[in-house]
Amino acid sequence: VSHHGRASDRGERHADGDPQGAPEEGLRALRRPAHHPVRPMITNAIQALTRVGQMMRTKARVGQTPHHVARDHGNWRLLRFLPDRPRHRRPILMVPSMINRWYVLDLMPGRSLVEYLVDEGFTVDVIDWGAPRREDRYLRLEEVAGATLGRAIRASAQDAGADRPHVLGYCMGGTLTAMHAAVHPEA
Repeated sequence: VSHHGRASDRGERHADGDPQGAPEEGLRALRRPAHHPVRPMITNAIQALTRVGQMMRTKARVGQTPHHVARDHGNWRLLRFLPDRPRHRRPILMVPSMINRWYVLDLMPGRSLVEYLVDEGFTVDVIDWGAPRREDRYLRLEEVAGATLGRAIRASAQDAGADRPHVLGYCMGGTLTAMHAAVHPEA
């Protein structure tokens, strides 16, 4: 804006025909049907946000793949997902982040890593860290990455009659798994 007034007041226009200094004209152009290149992106974003809003209003049913508690250690549990037709002797132990819930790996039918692996014939064990308790504030990283993860690995292998499981860490669980493997390469 200069001391001579807005460009749109003087009738000046950009090369694309929009008045200079008149953003409201650009916004009006988005409402017009036609050819504006941003319009499909905005429409898609609005539709996606609408779907997210609808999903948030309905309680999602997560963690639906059938399973049972194979081991319960008080502050953590080992959940077991069994295939209808086992095709692999060595199970997969999944280690999620301690911050996320275990069902981040089993969101819903058709959108579940656990479900997919079970359908492929794997026995899948998943650590459920549970909700932190007051006394857990004293837990050391060595206890979680060492002793707790070691117990889960041994239980998974022992119950399957395998020498060891495949171990897959997700998010912080990947860090814990890497730490355990570095200290216990034989596991």
